[in-house]
Amino acid sequence: FYYRKSTSFSKVDPDNTLHVYGGTGVMRKLHLAAWEWGKTIGFNGDFSCLKMKDHELKAFEPAELPDVDMTIYPLKADHMVKVATEEPFIYVIRWEDKYLMIANDTGYFDDCVWDFLAAQDFKFDIVIADCCFGTRDCLHGHMGGQTSLDVKNRLAEMGKLSPDCQYIVNHFSHNCGGVHADFEAYFNPHGIEVGYDGMEIFFK
Repeated sequence: FYYRKSTSFSKVDPDNTLHVYGGTGVMRKLHLAAWEWGKTIGFNGDFSCLKMKDHELKAFEPAELPDVDMTIYPLKADHMVKVATEEPFIYVIRWEDKYLMIANDTGYFDDCVWDFLAAQDFKFDIVIADCCFGTRDCLHGHMGGQTSLDVKNRLAEMGKLSPDCQYIVNHFSHNCGGVHADFEAYFNPHGIEVGYDGMEIFFK
């Protein structure tokens, strides 16, 4: 949050507001940062003076963005389980008639997530899933190896993947123990694309 009372450095349309969505942990850190950087302008908890609007999300409670015909479904992530106050999320996003799942920074989904998905009538057009451990298996906190395949297979068995769903793994790290070609050899035969820097994804 960098602020100058002079408008000569940066000009922002008066109606241009940055909307920030997140769980309890995100909102707490956002407010702490705003208080620190906003001292010079008398920040009192109202984000409008910073050209921002905060929206705290709750697990399994959809947030509507009518201006862009979008719904965000925050789902519980299996990540940072020892820091309960962070409440990490993965997301299902509806945009018009398309559905996207972004499941980074999570291990195998908790039962409450599977139960929620089973109760919905949508199918995913795109899934972007965590694979921080590459071909090495990892069950909690992140995914990799067989766990990545198990999540995709369970979604397919539940009928949650559209016929032309683009299923992509990403978030590779030093934990992977391999390179891009190794990941392609492992995942491509299962109908899974391997993400890479600069990759562009479009709804079909």
